[in-house]
Amino acid sequence: MPIFNQIVKGSGGGAAEQFGLPVSSWSKLDVDANGELQKATASGDLSFDGVVSIKQLGVVPDNWFYNNKGITSVNFPDLELVCVSSGSGNNFYQAFRSCTNITGTVGFPKLEKLGDYSDNKAVYGTFANMFQGCTSITGVDLSALKEIYGERAFYYGFNGCTGITGNLDLSSLEIVRATSGEGAFSYGFQGCTGITSVDMSSLTQIILPPSGSIGQAFAWMFQNCTGITSVDMSSLTTISTGRTTYSGTYTACMCMFDGCSSLATVDLSSLQTISGANCCSSMFQNCTSLTSIDLSSLTTINGSYFAACNYMFSGCTNLASANLSGLQQIGGDGGCSRMFQNCTSLTSMNFASLTSVKGGSYMFSGCTSLTSVSFPALTVAGAITDFNWFSGVDGCTLHFPSNLQSTIEAKSAYPNFGGTNTTVLFDLPSTES
Repeated sequence: MPIFNQIVKGSGGGAAEQFGLPVSSWSKLDVDANGELQKATASGDLSFDGVVSIKQLGVVPDNWFYNNKGITSVNFPDLELVCVSSGSGNNFYQAFRSCTNITGTVGFPKLEKLGDYSDNKAVYGTFANMFQGCTSITGVDLSALKEIYGERAFYYGFNGCTGITGNLDLSSLEIVRATSGEGAFSYGFQGCTGITSVDMSSLTQIILPPSGSIGQAFAWMFQNCTGITSVDMSSLTTISTGRTTYSGTYTACMCMFDGCSSLATVDLSSLQTISGANCCSSMFQNCTSLTSIDLSSLTTINGSYFAACNYMFSGCTNLASANLSGLQQIGGDGGCSRMFQNCTSLTSMNFASLTSVKGGSYMFSGCTSLTSVSFPALTVAGAITDFNWFSGVDGCTLHFPSNLQSTIEAKSAYPNFGGTNTTVLFDLPSTES
């Protein structure tokens, strides 16, 4: 029997405490014919003691405490697992939205799983828009969260909670598997300008399935969080949508940190693969405090039509160094389209391991300080793109292996490759064995 049935049927209007509140303080209880809670208002501190699985609560109605000004705190001290399947409703959808008097830390200290992949139980809609606009919340405890599997879990969950300050601890999170639907944490902390750092140091994989018209994981999650200075994703190896055709609503990390103008340090040192449509498009767009990025472990970028890494660092005007020394393959027609567009401090790039390149149109468009790009490992068979990468770039020198001269000179974009006054040299050792 859902806990709410027990409250309604067993309280008898007395003062026995439920979720930290005496029943007498619940000023309205609307119950259907089966004793299920339909709507409630309350005041004070709300703590869901003893709720280990969200299924214990049954289906909580939409907008449950929407705009309630009496609640001052919300905690789920014992919650460990959230699994609510499709068709069960958007559990806790907008439950505390615009409850602007909720203060302190919203606690989920034992919550480990949003969905359970090993048991094939996805989460659907739970906690979407749950605390959106709760501007007095100062913190969120999700430090135990290890796995997300499903859709709309915390979608817009803390969007616009401008009072949240300091480090956001997601250090236990290991894997995100988004199903075909609007995403796991998409828009989750968008506009939370008080967050100063994000710890996702245990996260290894962000994965979307190959099917579905909509699919998101962390899209727009921290967009315009202008207080964030550092992000730790040091264990992340794979970002994959599993999809080969472009869709603007199908993405893993689109605009995840877009507009985070104070972001100066990003650790992606273990990232090896970015694969599938729209994976990381605009992920760090307009992060104007970012001066360097180490992607030296990245070996493969594989996408399709304006996909994978398009606009990934676009508008990062102080980005002076980008290490892609381990990159071996750029696949798909738009694998890196406009990846570094308008990075006006970038002066050089050495693709030390790149053997095959198909995409990359306008990759360095508007990089007005760029003077040198080298391709020492490129092979004749791998030089598929037309290298129309340098629109708005004047006076850049391109360095190719000596055996590629006839191949490169036959490209339709030769000799300027989109730029002006481009110098093309074949001064690197041959890549023929």
